[in-house]
Amino acid sequence: MELIELLSAIGSTEPSSFGEFCSSLGADRPEQGDRPAWSALFRELERAERDGLVEIERDGRGRIDSLMLTSEGAARIRDMKDRERPLLPTWER
Repeated sequence: MELIELLSAIGSTEPSSFGEFCSSLGADRPEQGDRPAWSALFRELERAERDGLVEIERDGRGRIDSLMLTSEGAARIRDMKDRERPLLPTWER
């Protein structure tokens, strides 16, 4: 999963539950029982957390309770989406 899809699924600097996050993944959500895909998803989340893009709250057993973008994570999404947009000719700007 690409970082932009992961961050876009979180999509807010307000906390959202893990279930809301999973629903936001849509077609990118790993199938139930697909351990390699879920492991990859959790590795990406941990990397985003280490990089300061996401804040993750965990329950007493280490399960994700809620997640939210940091201001740096929100800025990263904007930058990534801006790079994907085609540039308009100067006469259309």
